[in-house]
Amino acid sequence: MRTTRSALLALSIALVAGLATACATSVPSDPPGITGTISSVGQASDATTVLVTGTGQVDKASVLIDARTTLLRETPDGISALLLADLKQGARVSVWFDGPVAESYPVQAHAGTVLLLVPSAP
Repeated sequence: MRTTRSALLALSIALVAGLATACATSVPSDPPGITGTISSVGQASDATTVLVTGTGQVDKASVLIDARTTLLRETPDGISALLLADLKQGARVSVWFDGPVAESYPVQAHAGTVLLLVPSAP
């Protein structure tokens, strides 16, 4: 009985870890709200704001990144997790908005997902 419980517990942990990894590294299927270059990065105690200039649903967006935001990186091998510290001025990103978008200029929105794009070859 103890062996069966241990096996079930190990299987459950493996499944949860697999689901967490799959969710953490999947790009949304809908088009991003904006794809462009980070013009500035601002830090607050519990959130970061990046100004992105580019193309998409809008041409400029002030994007709030917090603990709810999924941060991803494009690599030659696929998609992997990203650290917030890797989002720097000049980086190219795609951003998927989550929730309402304030219709100011630039628009203001919460980032559901931020994908750091692989730099294009010169």
